[in-house]
Amino acid sequence: CSNDDPAPSTTNNNTTTKVDFTLNLNADENKSLLEDGGFVIKNRVVVARTNTSQFVAVTQVCSHEGNARVTFNKNTNEFFCDVHGARFSTEGKGLN
Repeated sequence: CSNDDPAPSTTNNNTTTKVDFTLNLNADENKSLLEDGGFVIKNRVVVARTNTSQFVAVTQVCSHEGNARVTFNKNTNEFFCDVHGARFSTEGKGLN
């Protein structure tokens, strides 16, 4: 289930103040989270299950150029923007 807000709330300085939703792992659209390396995108948030079975979530909007194209790469265990190749650790640190 999800709250009524379709996307994260922001303040005037463009920082996120709220993201609130629940993912049902039994739902077909979230089944990829049952496997290490799987991810889903909901409300412009990428939720991934790392290669160590830890769940992490980041905004889908790339901090480098602002494109909503961030996904999770299970082979490298990192987040990736396919527009320009930006890579981010599961802690959110820029890697290139």
